[in-house]
Amino acid sequence: MVEVDFSLNVQFCEVSMVGLHWKNSQPVLHHALMSTITICQCTAQGTNISITASSSAIILQENSISRCSGYQLQLPLLSVMSFPGDRSTLQIIDCNFSDNFGPVVFVGSVHTATIVASNFEGNRVSSDRKIITAQVSHLRILSTRFVRNSGNLLGLADDDSSASLEVSGCKLNIKKGSDFDIYSKRSGPSCLKVG
Repeated sequence: MVEVDFSLNVQFCEVSMVGLHWKNSQPVLHHALMSTITICQCTAQGTNISITASSSAIILQENSISRCSGYQLQLPLLSVMSFPGDRSTLQIIDCNFSDNFGPVVFVGSVHTATIVASNFEGNRVSSDRKIITAQVSHLRILSTRFVRNSGNLLGLADDDSSASLEVSGCKLNIKKGSDFDIYSKRSGPSCLKVG
């Protein structure tokens, strides 16, 4: 693990980052434009970090982000959007998001957005925000654990957004306007809040 303090803007190329660690550093901003970004086995702790992408493919695998917030107030830790006619994809695999403040994931007009085998624990958002938001996108969440999060977990920003969730053996298909509060015997009350 190499401790680093840098920001990166990527356009029209492929970048892989492996084994990097941001801790108590200056604000970090990664912006990808029409690129492919793979971030694997990296950590960020106690810093301001935002990964933003436009019309790009983003893969996060085996990463841990804890006690962080967005680069600017209320900016998500991870934001992926597409320009009209372009396609973005997002894959979050076996990642841990814990004790962060503010929105964690935003997807807008994303062709494929999947969160698999990940952990969201102790994250907090203000009452008007969501930890995960989908806009004009379908979001699939599989084998993912949600524990002790404060505030609304999932927001669908428009009628063209939907989400499929498989959490603790429970499968849900959700459209905008749905409101769920699911109780899990393992995790206790408010295991999953969708609004």
